[in-house]
Formats: sequence, structure tokens, C-alpha cells
Amino acid sequence: MVTTTALDTPGTTSSASTNRSSIGSSILLTLGSGSGINVEELATNLTNAEKLPAQNALQGKIDKTEAKISGYGLISSQLGILASSFERINDANEIYSSEGKSSNDNAVSFLSVTNDALEGSYDIDVYQLAENHRLSSNSYQSTSGNINNGEAFDLTLSIGITRKGTYDHSITEAQLQSIGDGSSAYIEYSDGANTLQITQAEIDLAMESLEGSGIYTFTNATLDGLIAAINSEISKNAGFAVNFASAEVHRTKGISFVQTTAGASASLTQPAANDGSVAYNIGSVAQGLISATPVNGAQASYTFTPSSAGSDSLEISDGVTNISIPQTDFSLRTDYELSITESELQAALGSSGSISITGSDGTGADETVTVNLNDMTTFGLPVPLGALTLQDLANAINAKASAEFETTAVVDDNKLTFVQKANGTGTVTAATRSDGITISKADVSVNSAEQMAEAIQASTSYDNLKFTVSATSTDLVFDYKTDGAVSAPTFKLNSSDQTASSFVAGVNAVNKPIDTVIKIGAGGDTLESIVTAINNADTGITASVLDISGIGNDYRIVLSGIEGLDGSFSVTTDSSTASNSLGFDQTTNIVQAAQDSEIGYEGLLISRGTNVISDVIEGATFQLNSTTGVVTSVPYIVLANGSGGGAGFAYDITKFNGNTVRFIPKAAYVGQNLGAGPSGGPGSGYTATTITNPHGSDPANITVYDVTPLNDLDIDSYLDSSAEPDYSGSITLYDGIGGAITLPRNGLGGFWPNTTTTENGETINQYVAIAQAASYAAGTGTIIGGTEDTYTNYTGGAIQAINNGSYEYRYTESQLRADVAASIISGGSDNGEGALIFTDDYGRNHNILASEIRALSGGTPVTRSISITNASFESQSLSEGSYTSSSITGWTVNTSSSNSGAYNPTEDPVEATTDGSNVAYLYSDGATVSQVLSETYDSSSTYQFKLDIGDLSYYDYQADADYTIKLYAGSNEIGSVSGTSDLDALTEVTLNSSISNSAFNGQALKIEVTKNSGEELLIDNVRGTVTESQIQPGTETLAGLIAAIQSNQNYPDNLGSNNDGSGDNGGTDDLRFTVALSGDGQGIVFTPQSSPRNPDSGMAMFSAKRTSSASSGLYNGSSLNNLTGATGGNYTALQTAPVTPGSGNYSNTGIISSTVGTTGGGIFHIAWSDAQLQADLLSGRIENYDDSDSIDDRAYISFTDNDGDTVMVERSQIGSAGSETIAGLVTALQAATAGTNSNGFTRQDYSDFDYNIAYDASGLIFTPKTLPAIGDTLSLQMRRSRNDSEYTGSVNDGATYATEEPLRHTIIEDIGLIPGTPGTGGGNDSNYLTKYRTETLYDSARLIITRDKSQLKTNLQEIVTAYNDLESLIDELNTDDAVEAGLSLAGEGSLLRSVQNRIYNALTATSSTPSGTVDAVRDLGISVDRYGKLQFDEAKYDGLITTSWDDVVTMLTAGTTGQSLYSPTPKGLGQDVATIINDLKSSTLTGDAQNGLIANRTEALSRYEENYQLELTKLEARMTVLYQRYLNQFTAMETLMNSLNNTRDYMKGQLDVITSAYDRD
Repeated sequence: MVTTTALDTPGTTSSASTNRSSIGSSILLTLGSGSGINVEELATNLTNAEKLPAQNALQGKIDKTEAKISGYGLISSQLGILASSFERINDANEIYSSEGKSSNDNAVSFLSVTNDALEGSYDIDVYQLAENHRLSSNSYQSTSGNINNGEAFDLTLSIGITRKGTYDHSITEAQLQSIGDGSSAYIEYSDGANTLQITQAEIDLAMESLEGSGIYTFTNATLDGLIAAINSEISKNAGFAVNFASAEVHRTKGISFVQTTAGASASLTQPAANDGSVAYNIGSVAQGLISATPVNGAQASYTFTPSSAGSDSLEISDGVTNISIPQTDFSLRTDYELSITESELQAALGSSGSISITGSDGTGADETVTVNLNDMTTFGLPVPLGALTLQDLANAINAKASAEFETTAVVDDNKLTFVQKANGTGTVTAATRSDGITISKADVSVNSAEQMAEAIQASTSYDNLKFTVSATSTDLVFDYKTDGAVSAPTFKLNSSDQTASSFVAGVNAVNKPIDTVIKIGAGGDTLESIVTAINNADTGITASVLDISGIGNDYRIVLSGIEGLDGSFSVTTDSSTASNSLGFDQTTNIVQAAQDSEIGYEGLLISRGTNVISDVIEGATFQLNSTTGVVTSVPYIVLANGSGGGAGFAYDITKFNGNTVRFIPKAAYVGQNLGAGPSGGPGSGYTATTITNPHGSDPANITVYDVTPLNDLDIDSYLDSSAEPDYSGSITLYDGIGGAITLPRNGLGGFWPNTTTTENGETINQYVAIAQAASYAAGTGTIIGGTEDTYTNYTGGAIQAINNGSYEYRYTESQLRADVAASIISGGSDNGEGALIFTDDYGRNHNILASEIRALSGGTPVTRSISITNASFESQSLSEGSYTSSSITGWTVNTSSSNSGAYNPTEDPVEATTDGSNVAYLYSDGATVSQVLSETYDSSSTYQFKLDIGDLSYYDYQADADYTIKLYAGSNEIGSVSGTSDLDALTEVTLNSSISNSAFNGQALKIEVTKNSGEELLIDNVRGTVTESQIQPGTETLAGLIAAIQSNQNYPDNLGSNNDGSGDNGGTDDLRFTVALSGDGQGIVFTPQSSPRNPDSGMAMFSAKRTSSASSGLYNGSSLNNLTGATGGNYTALQTAPVTPGSGNYSNTGIISSTVGTTGGGIFHIAWSDAQLQADLLSGRIENYDDSDSIDDRAYISFTDNDGDTVMVERSQIGSAGSETIAGLVTALQAATAGTNSNGFTRQDYSDFDYNIAYDASGLIFTPKTLPAIGDTLSLQMRRSRNDSEYTGSVNDGATYATEEPLRHTIIEDIGLIPGTPGTGGGNDSNYLTKYRTETLYDSARLIITRDKSQLKTNLQEIVTAYNDLESLIDELNTDDAVEAGLSLAGEGSLLRSVQNRIYNALTATSSTPSGTVDAVRDLGISVDRYGKLQFDEAKYDGLITTSWDDVVTMLTAGTTGQSLYSPTPKGLGQDVATIINDLKSSTLTGDAQNGLIANRTEALSRYEENYQLELTKLEARMTVLYQRYLNQFTAMETLMNSLNNTRDYMKGQLDVITSAYDRD
């Protein structure tokens, strides 16, 4: 603000000019003459009278403007706070924080968890930790000795491994053991041409090799035993060994077969097993690790032939390390080598001897230098005779020689050598010993290349180069230390680039170790020097010398690789002496083999080359610290070799759960009469239980016996009470049909070892193990006893075939393909599509589209080449270095100038990598070369093109060529790849199609290459292939048809129904079909999912049709034709025809009649379940249309005995409809009374019935009330009611009358047939061995990732506070207090309301990314109260985030991370509002009404203030002039007055003189 006081008070002037002009006035005023008026005060007052009103008006405007600027500054600051509050909710990573915890930090611990990690629990099994390969050398007694006699050698580090592919067999130990103990049992593996069969004998041998002697079969084998057997067989099977070298444990699947050759295509077929009676697939097989075909790496080598100018400078570089050699004399030099070894040196200087060297001194004379032992010092200390080296001798000679001596002694290649100080000058003429022994001398010429190599090798950076430098008589050779392709090294001679005269390209190793050659110089073969050389090679392998003993007599080089299997390494040398001395190839020197870490996660085995893992759980990095396995020793029982010959035992004995022992009939006894079941042993008794037959499907269920509850103390107590003394106790188990096994407490290695006579501590596990071993040893015994029954009175003397509820449609693939072709509709919306229509018994049409059948029929893809004209650009004959402009035969070249076309390059290595002679070249940016191909696009196919792309070293001064390759179908891009040509050679680039769009079908393909920028681009050897899916008309298969049915209409829930009428028990009545291929592959079979209620229940598939070309649509049923299968549009009902009457067959008439056998008791046993009973009652319902409520009560069941007495019960007597049980049936039958039912059928009282009726878990039991005699014939007839719809096809669920239908159920046993009992005999020759097996049990470490979501609530509370503070600030800036504080925004109401409205509208608007039911902050519990302030309903918020957290995050942040306040594109509500607030604060060029309101208004106010200040300055200037004018005027007036006064005073004086004179006179 500009202010002034210059004219406000009298006596104050504003400028020097004013001072100068008023000097006279001041004098007058000082003298007090004149009028006596203060002219300055008068001028000031008059000026202020004019100035102050204008000045005060301007200052008032300035003050108001500054108050507004300050007010807007406060608002802008508060807007910044509000924007920052919204910025804190615009990023998903900021509204919550993630944390990880491990249940076992000792095994697995978190290193970091980002917010990208998903909440949850992750179970990790740590099977093994990653280890680095560690290797030691042989032992040395000192570190200074030479390991290669002081001679140079090459040491090669081969780093990495060749990983071989695997095929994994998913098999568990339980599956292996389920193969059983049959003598002909086996498991079989095949590679497609060779088979490995592992028999019981191989398993026994393999297990004994692991566990020691004993009788082993599949039943007690382990996966380790199976692997040992497999590896033994591989060693004998040369054919199989060609493909697979070995088997090994796979921690999550079971077994991995390791391929013999990496990258080979060897595979395993599905493994099979045979339990001695039936073959079956066991487990599953899948490809595991896929390995690449190994490629041996090779080291690059470049040869340069420098032409020395005599004195040269050198520059070499490997692209990273640079070495410069300043101008140096490299002219021919002569070196003088002396033939003296260290031992000869020590002999020469012993006994006060000396050595003399005579050489030129530059004056034409010779100088002789003589040294003795006293001259040999290091740091001023004498060197002992026995420790003298050639270097000590060289140092002593150089120290005693004069400065004029023209050569310098050095040790080179372990030889004492005299090097000319100036090339071509200086000689050594003699070398003598005082003892008279001759030291011979050789003159060696050293050429310029050799000297250059010496200079480079002497550089301190030499060891950092990627290559070594050596020399021949003419050349410098740069040999790269490590395998792999490299960019050419650079070599400058006298600042001029040198071109390699020859080179060998490096080759990258693929799935092979990478070799690094380390050159150990002569004399550098000490331990310390070798360690230094290895570490300088920087291969990732570190070397050190360790004093193992600590007393200085056991030194070893220890090498350590990087962590993981890929860090494996081996060490070789080109010197047998060095190799034998170091001993790195000896297995005893392996300290630690390299291995990857292995963890189990989500059922997968995951391997990594490190213990820090960051790519398994997204957003989380964790470290493996130890394995999670606990090693335990588990005892088990095995029969000793030579055991066996038992009497037979009918049951296998297993532990069903923690306190239940289960007795399961062996396979040989399934379906046999086993009497009352097992007995004996500890426990409170045996409970019969029905389970699914584990031995097969016939019968479906068997009876097993459980002893429960049973605990360890029960075993101990039973043994204690069985005999005295306690340790002589035993357990005897009986199978109920003559077999028994005895389990002694001591003496046979069962519960206790043979030598133990103590007792107590027996467990259920020991009991079960010994009992099963004894049962196995006992075998099944010899079947004896029993008689054959005679079956009579079956219809025609045999059991007739009956419908089993399944339906078949006989159909061939040729018929299917013809039907699919004929089904295709012509015209309409379904044009080109067709359908096969299968109608079920419920009337549902299952329309199976032709395209679905075709797609699901699969087919083997076929890959073929695509024809390309002039693919290698050879059509034009060009001499080397020649090129065409804008023309390539068969190709279209587009370029802005004529500098693209075909070219015959001469440069290496491009020329060496071309296919033929020519390439295409593109020089101008934007230039393209393209070809429209004869191949047309098919959306069901995929396309791949390969091109060789590169550039020339000639243009390396330019940026690398940037290119794009595109594939088109017509004008539609269907694939693209871009890259940069960074090699001075051609390398292969692959382009794949990435779009499948049938709209492009039939359009020609076009391949196009564009050079975007950079140096000249070269293209060569264009190849293309198309892979056709074979999903074509005429490829349909029955398997594809079945797959299409199974994928259609919620299969199988909606395929088939039966009798779904009103009042019919609803869904209970419905049965569904599954569909499968016929056994001979010539049809499809529809099978009910559950057992049919009876074989003739009337279930059916109704029709099989197809659409036709005349059909108007797929689903409207018009113009349909029958399919062309064997039965046209109908199906064939499948039947079951028992081969021989006997156990497990049906009686077609419902009548069982048989003669009592010699062992008989006349018992009929009928298999019948609750579900079957309910189905029979449903099928037998008799519908009453007048009284629908009685529908369910009209069905009945009846049985008729030998003499015609019938017992009959109705449904209502058995139980609630749909819940009837066999127990309820028996109760009702036992209460049956005589009479006639509503349909006129006569019944008798249960007391007149010849049989007692009972039941067990498997069904009904009929026992004669009077014991029949052998030879008596007994019979039983079974019936139920029948409704007419079963045969008429009526949709109604019955009729108003009923007939009778035979009950057809499986006959388990009749007339008391006992199939046989185990034979007797055998002996007590079983010997049991207790063994211990090491097992590792893995207890997963649980990694738990949680999210702290409380931060969002805090952020929202901050938003509410910041918004309300803004509203309060705006209100306060309109108060008197604000005016007094100079912060008033009076008169700014319109703009402030705009700001408030924009923020309010943004805050309450729908997010740019709504999600679910969450689309604005109102959904988060934020609302506006009646005062315009925000309020936060925390209870509503808390309820929302418990159910819709992800929606909240999406609404606020769009799920983005890393957004800033200034991100350009709004994403989510947080960014939406933050952007608007930022716009309000940001200045704009236009100052529009939407953006920059605050900034633009503030800028405008600042301009106003500047203008007011300018006006104030102008006013000040005007008032200064006015003041001066007033002052001048008043000063002049005062001067005039003074003059008048002076005149007055003069005249008065004169008058006074005259008067005085007059008076004197």
C-alpha cells in the first residue's frame, strides 16, 4: 500500500527542489519580517483540503480489496485442506492398511505386505529351504605354495544346471496299498512304447532294500518302496531308460518321472494297476516340469591386427569397462630371460654366494651388478634363505643397479627377465654365480602386439573387463570369459576405430551351465591368488581361504554359489596337476549341494531359487526360515520271511476312526454267508454296519462289523486279564465260520520286541497293525462245505430279462454327421444353425445345437505353412553392396523417398545371418514393406509369422531402429509386435494373431513391417504358419454330442422326469437321467441317476428328432425329422438278463422257490432298502380322481407263502407318505389281519403265514416258522399294487383300479445256502517283526493377511470436519468481527454461493464409478443437516462396510492405486471431488464460471488493488505539485509584503531623520 505524509502537516517538504526554492522564504521567515504568516502550513493545509478526501476514498478501496484477498486466501487454504481430505480417499492403497502375521515365524515370516494383498489365510508347508552350493578344495598346509608348480593354467567355472522335464504320477500311499496282496497283482507304467511292470516280487525286493528283511506286498508298501522298485526296473529296461532316467518323490502328487534327455518329448501314459482279478487305472498322470532343449554356450572371441606406428595410444572397452593406454613406445623390444629357478637361487646364495649380472649402462661400457643374501630384504628386513623368491632377486638387482643400467629386472611367467628401459636399447651380456655354475640366457623379441597386451594387462581395470587380452606375433586376441552372445568390443589405436580381423560369435547357453574361464598366470597358482582371481571374475561365486584347523596346517579354498539350484556350479581346469591338487571334483569336498526351496501351497508344489518369496501371494513377500516338517519314528509290524500257512481268516482289520476298529470281509467272502460275524477280542461287542462295497459294485453294499468305543486302556486291560503273568497274555479273534487268529502279547515282535518281557502301554494302532498282519498271513483258507441250491418255478425255468430303467439310442458317428448336416436351417434368424432334439418323458425338449456338438467334438489342430512370395527377398539378383530403390518383387514398398528396397549386405555379422544373399531394408522413418497373401482369414484358426530383423553397425551412430510388424485380415489389424533392433545382426522376431472375429472371415491376410525411427532397418526370411482348429462341419463325434447334452439346460437336473402330476408327492417322484456313450461306442445311453422304482416302472425317453432346412427356428418345433439312428425317433429300453439263477439275481415273477439244501435252514433273504420301498409304493399308487386326498393310501405290498396264505399291508399302515421304511413294513406285516381289500384281493392273518418276517440292514428276512427237512421245497411270492399308467403311457399317475405287479428284488440268500467256510489247518509258524519307519509330518504355517479399515472412517470424519469448517469460515467472513479483522468478503455472496454449490453438488453427486448399491457419500452415512452442515452416521457406515466394503472402495477410488490430487482423469468420488476443488483453486486463462473461481477472483482483486495503488501514487504526485504552487505563491506574497514593509520602514526612517533634524533645528 502506498501512503504519504508529505503534505499532511506544516513544515514538512517532500522534495529537494522544494527545499531549494524556499530558501529565501525561509530566511525571511527566520528574520520574522513580512506578514508573519506561516506560508508552509498554509500551503499544506490548502493542499490537504483537496487531497485527503480522494486519498481516503482510494485507501478505503485498497483496504476492502485486501480484506477480500485475505478472506479468499483463508477460503483457498480451507479448500486445500478439504481437497487433501478427499485425496486421502481417492487411492485404494490409502484407505486401509494391510498387515501379515504368521502362525509360525520360526518357519515362515512376512517381510512386507502391500495393500495389493488380499485378505485371507494362506497355508504354507515348507518342505525344504533353498541352499547355496558350497564346495571346498583339498587341504593345504600353507597358503603360499604353488598348486600347479608355478605354471599358468585355465580354471573354468560352469554355473547352472540342466533341468530335465518330468511327468508326475498323482498317487497316494493308500491307493498303492489298495492294490492288495494278490500274487498276480502289479502296477504298470508305459512311455507308449516300453512298459515297466512292478510286481509283488519287485515291491518285496525294493521294500527290503529300504526297510530290511520281511514279507512286503503292495498292502504294506510305501511310495518310497515303489520308487525304489521303479528305479530298479528302469535300470533293466533300456527302452524305457531312453525316455526316463529315474523316478523320485513328488511331495504333493506322489511320484515324478525324470526325463533322460532335457527338452525331449517323452511322456507317460495313464498308469494301470491290477489287484489280481481286474485291471484299472490308478491315480492320474500329467506333465510336470517342461524343460527346454539344452544349448551349449560358447565364449565369444575377437581378433584385432593392430598396425603400430611405433608409439601408440590404445583404448579398449567391453561396453562397461574402459581402459586407456597413453602414448607408449611399442616398437620392437628385446627381453633377456635367465634360466634360474627359486631353488637354484637359494643354492647360489647359500654359503655366502652371490649372483652377478653384466649389462650395458648407456655409455658404451658395461656395468656388473652383484647381489648376495645380505641384499635380499623386504621392508628393510632380511629374507631367510629358504623363503627367497625370484621377485626378491629382481628387487635386489634393481636396487643395486645404477640409474644408467639400461634394463629392469622383472619376474614374468615365473622367469627372471630383464626388460629394456627404452625399446631397442640395452643388453644383458652375462649372468654368473659365484660357485661357477652357469646361468643360461635367452634373447626374446617382443613385438608391438605383445607389448600392447602387456600394457592392457597392467591396467588396474583389466580384471574388470569381460574378456582377457592375449597376443600372438601379429594379433591381439580378446577372449570373453563367459558364454553368451555379446556386442562387439571396441578397440581404438591412436584414436582410430579398429575392425576385428576375425571373430567367433558367442552363444547363449539354454538350459545348460554357463562357462566362465579364469586364467591363472604363472606363479599365480597360490591359494590366495586363485581366490582373488575367482572373486575378480564376478560370476556370483565367492571364494575364500579358510584355516579349518585354526592352527595353520589345514587351509582350504571354500567356494559359495548363489542361492538355489540354478546356483549349482562345477570347477575344472586344463591342468591335471591343478585339478588333482585342488580336488574340487571330489564328492567328499561338497560342503552343501545347491537346492531350491520347496513349499506346498493350494495343493501345488512350488519351487523357487530363494528363501525370499514374493510371487506366490500377491502383494506379500515372505521368508522361509525353516521347514515345517516334524520327523517322527513310526513303529509298524511286518511278517518275517518264511512266515505264512495260516488257517484262513475272513476279515481285514482296519482302524476306522480314533476309537473304532472295523472288520471288513475280504474280497473272497463278499456275498457269502458269514454266519453271526466276528467275535472275540477287546471291546463291548461287534455292531453290524452297511457300507458301500469297497471291492467292487456287486453287490453294491456289504456288512462290516465295528468294535466301538475302544481305547488304548481297553487293549491293555484285556491282555492283563487274558493270562498270568500279564506279559503272557494274548488276543484271539474269530471270524464266525471257523477261522481264528491269535495275537500274543510278547514273543512275536508284535506289541513288544521279541526280547521284551514288560507289559502295559499297548495302543489301538499296535493292535490293528498286528491283527491285520496276522489276518493277511492267515489268508482266505480253503473253501469247503456248502451245497448248491436248486431253483425252480421261474418263468420258463429261467429268470427273464427285465427293463432296468435305462434307454439307449443306437447311433453311429456317420449317422450323427449326416443328421447334423441335414439339421442346418436355411433362412431366418437361425440361418446356418441346426439342432438335434431329445425329448424326455416329462416332455422337455433338449435342443442340442450343431455348433455346440462340433465345438465339443474337438479335433487335433493342424499346423501348415503359409505361402509367401519372395519370402527371403532373393528374386532380384544383386551383387554385394548393391540395392534397389522402392522395389521388391512380390512386395509393396511405401516410402517418402527412394531409399528403401532390397539390399545385398557385405557387413559382418549381418551377412553371416541372412537367409540367402539379400534382405529388405527400410531407411526413411515411416517407410513400410508389405505383402497381401493368398491365405484368407478364418476366425477358428491362429496365425504366426517369424521374421529376421536387424540393423548394420555402419549406422550405430544413430539410435537403434524402432519398428512395428502388423498382421491384417483385409484392413482389420489382427496382430502386432514392436521392438528395437539392438544388435548388428539379424535376430528372429515372432508375430502372433491376437484377435478372433468371424466378421473378418474370408478376407486376405496382409503382413506389414514399418520402420518408425532410428537407424536403417533390415528384414529377412519371412515365414508364416496357420494352425487350423479342425472344428469344421463333418467332424462331429458322439463324444461331442454327449458333451453338448451334458452342458445343456442345467444337466442333469433337467434331463428327464416321471409322473409329475398333482398330488403326487412333488419332487419326490422325479428321477433324472445321465447320458454316456454306449459300451461299444455305437450309441448313447440314458441312465436314471437313482435306482428305478422297479425295472418296469415306465420311465422312458420319448423322441429323437432334428431340425431341417425348412425349419423356421431352432426352438419352435416346426419341420422336424426323426434322427437316422437304428430306431429312428425312438429309443430302446435296456434290460438286465441274469445268466445263472443264484445269489444276486432277480425273480422275474416275484416268486422264489427252491429245495432246502443239506446245510439249509429255509431262510429267504431279500435285498430291499427304504428308498426302494418308497419307490415301489410310489409306482403302486392308485389314483382316485374323486378323492385326491386318498391317493397315497391306496398302494399296498403283499407276500404269499407255500400254501397260498397272503399277508398284505397298505401304504398308510407302513408309514408317512414318502418316508416309509423297511422297519415300518415289517411292523405292519407282523400286524396284518385277514380280510378283503378295496380292490377285492383276499388277505390272511400274519399268524397263518408260514414265515416269520424280520429285517436287517440289507433287507427282509423270511424264516420258516416250522423247520423244513432237507429236500423240502419252499416258495415265496412277492407283489405290489400296479396302476395302469405304467403300461398305457398315460400322463396320469394311476387309475381308479389296480392290478398286481411282481416285486423284483435281489435275492441275497435263499434256503440257507452257506457258500463255504474257511478250511482248517495251518500252524503257528508266523513270525512278526517290529520295524520303525521315519515319517515327516508337515504342519502348515498359516499366513494371515488382514486389512485395517478404520483409516477410512477417520478420513471421512476429516472430510466432514473440513467441509463444515469451510462453511463456518464463509459465514464468519460476512460478520462484523471479520470486518474489524480486515477479512471481510462482503459483496462476494454470489461467487461464494457458487463455490459452496459446486462443492456441495460434487460431494453429494453420484460417483463416476458407482458399485453395487453404493454410489455416493450418502450411502456411507454422510448427510446434510438443516443448517447446511455435514453429519456422519457412523452406525450406518459400520453396517455398510461389513457387507459392501469392495463396493465402497470402488465407489471412492475406482479400485485405483497411486492417484494424486493432480491426476488428470477423475476416477472414483474421491478424485471427482478433489479435481473440482483443485479446479476452484487453479487459475484459468478464460476465468470461466466453472473453473478457477477462487484463483481468478483473487487475481482480479489483486489487479484492482494495483490500480488503486497506482491512482494513489498519481494523487500523491498531483498534490505535491499543488503544494509547491501554493508555497511559491505564498512565498512571493510574503516577499512582496516584506518589500513593502522595508519601504515603509525606510520612509519612516527618512521621516524620522527629517523630523529629528527639524527638531534640532
